[in-house]
Amino acid sequence: MTDPQRARLRTLLAERRAARETELQKVAQGSATPAAMLDLRPIDAPGFLAFAVELLAENDVDNALAAAELATAADPKSYDAWMALGAARARSKQEAAALHAYAHAAGLRADDVRLWCDVGELKLSLLDYKGAAQALSRAIDLDPKAQTPAGKRAQALVAKAWAKAEKRG
Repeated sequence: MTDPQRARLRTLLAERRAARETELQKVAQGSATPAAMLDLRPIDAPGFLAFAVELLAENDVDNALAAAELATAADPKSYDAWMALGAARARSKQEAAALHAYAHAAGLRADDVRLWCDVGELKLSLLDYKGAAQALSRAIDLDPKAQTPAGKRAQALVAKAWAKAEKRG
């Protein structure tokens, strides 16, 4: 490579770094989204989602969290991506952020037993027994015969949640 070529590459790299820095500042200020900066599209979400689910199964929670965040950034309308993000955040002990992700999921599809069972279990872990009982009861309303794994979990936990909620008054 010649000196003029090296100089041109250095100039291009410096310009690209400056452009990336400007993009990062826009994201930090809220005038741009990470998805736009990364050029993510809804078609990218299923791959990130599958990777997040696989990483959660392998108990690689930090990387699963990153993959789930990319999935929701790529497609904010993906119910499954928000559910994966909620699960990853819950497993990484980011309970409030997990509830926020589940709230996004509920805004997209509030009739899923698994959603309400997951919320109920999370609220149980936070000692919010009344909130847990309400979420688990909603899951049971959606699956009264406990025909799904989530419905069975909700059936098993709801009595405990209501009993603890009543003790707290």
